This record gives sequence, structure tokens and C-alpha cells, in this order.
Amino acid sequence: MRKQLLKWLQLGVSALFVYLFIKQLNTNALFEVLFDVRWDFLALSLAFFVLSQYLSSQRLLGVFRYFSFPLQPSSNHRLYLLGMFYNFFLPGGIGGDAYKALKLYKTFGWSWKILGKALVLDRAIGLGALLCCALILDPKGILPISFGWRIPIFLALIFFGYTATELIFKSKAVYVKTLLWSFAVQVMQLLSVASIVMALNIEVSFIQPLLLVFLLSAVASIVSFAGLGVREYLFLQSGTWLAISPELTAAVGVWFTLLSAVVSFFGIYYMLSDRQLRLSCDNTRDTTPQNDASPL
Repeated sequence: MRKQLLKWLQLGVSALFVYLFIKQLNTNALFEVLFDVRWDFLALSLAFFVLSQYLSSQRLLGVFRYFSFPLQPSSNHRLYLLGMFYNFFLPGGIGGDAYKALKLYKTFGWSWKILGKALVLDRAIGLGALLCCALILDPKGILPISFGWRIPIFLALIFFGYTATELIFKSKAVYVKTLLWSFAVQVMQLLSVASIVMALNIEVSFIQPLLLVFLLSAVASIVSFAGLGVREYLFLQSGTWLAISPELTAAVGVWFTLLSAVVSFFGIYYMLSDRQLRLSCDNTRDTTPQNDASPL
């Protein structure tokens, strides 16, 4: 019940910001700039986004294997794409992470508790990397933190994440590798957004602040549905702050959402084909994780 309430709350937040976005938007101006793009840079953005999701899937595979879930890499990537489809196109459903856990539980009989633990840990470390990137990538001191404090806080965040991983998840051994995967994911996503900015012919000097807007919108995805609505609204408002066309900056957020939708939609193929998930080396014996005693 609580998870359903949280999901509907996230949908409500997204709906509110979509309304605010549309209300403050000059629709004609948006469509004018939205398709006046360099398609080569847009294709490059799509490539970077696909790579970011592949790396994110690899990160999750590493967490699964740490918890003794020997899922075959190709099956993991398939399951990850399915989760993206559920998250983006079935907002009233169980959600991508819950779907992945349910699918693995039904297929292999793995511990529901440890599957949930692995998925939460993967997301938590990813969020930590996101906060670290937002802290460093602040070109004009937008965040109320002086430059001299940035590095100490950056290191403190990493230490806090390491400590929390051990205290809460009893899994400190997986922290550093997962964090590095998370930084790689963020770099690819930032390159994807930077490519969209260049595709829209926005001046290069605006790339850094717009990347920060993207990171802040990604953090806001915690309280919204996949960042939808909040992302576009923040990009719209950033136009006023940067003294350029709000519709032009809004187009950055819209294109990122469209590219996300295109990639996520391919998950429907695996939903319809329902191909069997497989284990590494096709070994289906003794698939019960060995560290079931670890607390969540």
C-alpha cells in the first residue's frame, strides 16, 4: 500500500510540473526550435544515452553477482530494458525495479528480500554518484557552497556512502566498483545532454550550466515519475536564468525525454517475446544466494 501511495505521489508531482511547464510555455516557439536541430549531434546523443544504460545494466549485474545471483549478462540486459519499459510506459504498474525482482523471484526462486536489497543498493550508490557530480559540476557557484568546500564535501559523500553501504547493507566490498560504474553512467548521460545542446545550436558556453540543470532534475526524479515534468520545467526556467530563450532550453529537456522514451520502448519486444532468463554457464543448480542472513 505504501509503495502504491508513493508511486501515485510521484505521478502527481510529475503531472503538476507538466501542467506548469505547458502553462508557462510558448508552444509555437518550442516546436519551432525543437526540430531545428543538427541530426548528427542528436544521433550522437542517442548513442551516448544507449551506452549509459548499458553501463547502468552492467553496474546492476555486478551487484547481482555480489549477492550470488549468477544471471547471464544478455539476460540481465534484457531484463534491464524491460524495467525501463515498465518505468516509462506503465506508470500505474509495479515499476521497473519491482518487475525485475518479481521476474527473478518467479524464474529462479531467489530470495525476494535480497533481490530488493540488491536493487536498492544499486540505486542508492547511483544517487550518491549523481550528487557528487552535481557538487563538482557547478560552474557559477549556483549551489550555496564555496569552492573551497567542494572537494572536502565530495570526499565526505564518498566516505558516507561507503559507511552507509556497510552499516545498512553489510556490503562494503561492492561499493567502490559500483560507484565507479555509476560515475561512468553519469559521464555518458552528461555527454548525451551536451550533444543535445549542440544539436540545438546553443552556444557552447551554456553547456556546463545546462548540465547542472540536468543533474538537479535527475535528483528530483526521486520525488517525481522518472523526472518527467520536473526535468522539462527546470530546463524551461533555466532559460530565464541564462538570459536565453526559455523554449530553447526547454527543448533540451524535451529531447532527452523523447530519446529516453525511444530506447525504453524497445523493451516491449522482450515483454511480448517473453524469452526465458538464463544463468551464467546455464547452471540452474544451487541458485539460492548464500548471504541470505544479511539484513536489509
